[in-house]
Amino acid sequence: MNITNLQAYLKSSTDVPHFQFELVQCSPTYFILFLDITPRKDLVLYPNYLKTFYEEAQLETLRQRLEQVPETKPYLSCSLYFRGVVSPTGILVSIKCEEVGGTDRCEEIIREHVSPIAHDVMVIWLEKYFSGATVGVTERAELEKRDLLVKTRAIEMDLSSSLPLQFGQEVANRVLSVIKGVFGV
Repeated sequence: MNITNLQAYLKSSTDVPHFQFELVQCSPTYFILFLDITPRKDLVLYPNYLKTFYEEAQLETLRQRLEQVPETKPYLSCSLYFRGVVSPTGILVSIKCEEVGGTDRCEEIIREHVSPIAHDVMVIWLEKYFSGATVGVTERAELEKRDLLVKTRAIEMDLSSSLPLQFGQEVANRVLSVIKGVFGV
């Protein structure tokens, strides 16, 4: 299993969502893609946040564009927590090229579809970041609390299980220790 993961967590001085990209190669012809700007506020309680970062950004059109590729299917995580953290426009798909095209088709999908869509999501996220306003002290404290919970769960759920498989328990423990120190977890 090969995992490519990029997570960009922002400081609490802004409420701009975090950026998440993960591509998991389960086999040469089977991938799972997670691409999202994950909300830092409850979208029901803060409808303007939903409008600003998701509706006006047209992220839904990017998700729909990838769903047009026949080899992609929506991927439903078994983790209810994970499903609660993902935005309504989050891209979570499996890409299977086992029947037609094999590895060449998978590489084509990643090059021709996943890469440009990931680029577009990153550009939207960067534009939102550079145009974002700073938040007040009370809101900053709320963001810090939520961010710490999300980071802690991400380390517990993702890294604590995947790093030992990739690098062995000893190396994984050292890496996790550094990550936890950096994130204050």
